Amino acid sequence: MNMRKNVSIIVLLMASLLANAKVWRVNNAPGISADFSTITAAYDAASSNDTLYIEGSSISYGALTLSKPLTIIGPGYFLQENPYAPVSKLTAKTGKIICVAGSAGTILEGLDIDAILYVQASNITVKRNLVNELDIDADEAKANLSNVVILQNYFQGGSNTIYFNTSYTYTYSNFLVANNYITGTSSAYNSTYGTVNNIVLKNNIFYGAIYSANSVFENNIQVYGSVSGTAVWSTNTLSNNISVAGNFGSSNGNLTALVADMFVGTTGTSTDGQWALKTGSPAKGAGKDGKDCGIFGGDTPYVLSGQPEIPNIYFLDVPTGATTGVQVKVGAKVNE
Repeated sequence: MNMRKNVSIIVLLMASLLANAKVWRVNNAPGISADFSTITAAYDAASSNDTLYIEGSSISYGALTLSKPLTIIGPGYFLQENPYAPVSKLTAKTGKIICVAGSAGTILEGLDIDAILYVQASNITVKRNLVNELDIDADEAKANLSNVVILQNYFQGGSNTIYFNTSYTYTYSNFLVANNYITGTSSAYNSTYGTVNNIVLKNNIFYGAIYSANSVFENNIQVYGSVSGTAVWSTNTLSNNISVAGNFGSSNGNLTALVADMFVGTTGTSTDGQWALKTGSPAKGAGKDGKDCGIFGGDTPYVLSGQPEIPNIYFLDVPTGATTGVQVKVGAKVNE
């Protein structure tokens, strides 16, 4: 793609964003001129459905509670490790984020959430973030929760990395957990004691135990850990998954395979790139409808470094000392 076309795409995308809602730039680095220097000040000033661009910094932006719908976008993570990362390799690190009543419609993308992310509202999208732990809590919300999308994230692990908090009163329905790398003592947990409807987990990689009931599992790979007891586990619908320990059985397209046979591994790759499928991997084409299992397969393949769906300048060469006729070289990429 030539430079003129790249620039045209950038201009058109930015124009589209500006036409639909206010866009705010947030940077807390000393000496940087931005709309706001703190995420809380930006949040307070923003109207519903505005967009906050949180720029990379060596300083954490701290905790945030959302009670109105916003799109909050950072530059991604593991930016030192992967190609086409932004010129700046700093992440937009935050503390605890809580989505409470009123935040329905919120999108969190490209952030480095160095704490627990709490979802206590419906219609939330968590996409392409680096997250320690996700706690989905209908009891705290005092409401049924539905229509939550957890997509293309890299979960670093907690005691229960993705946790549907047990509820005897409220229900969880229409959740999609797809194309995530998930590690932790219990990498995914939804309880038999609560009511869960239409919970779909597909094309994830689990590095930890899975305790789940009444869910649809397809195209997943579990590289380590156990699954919940037979009585609980049998309530799930399993197809085209792979487990190193054979936890998914051998019917309905489920397989057993070794880690070394499936992935490219750590040599010469990045923290998240190591989970790409190697040539001849038994996970290639083993998924539903002949698609690949794992995070790089399916309808929404994982994106390295969680780079958001905005134009990204990954190379910039500006000569010094010249006053006229300066030739600037720019490399730009639109992440899908």
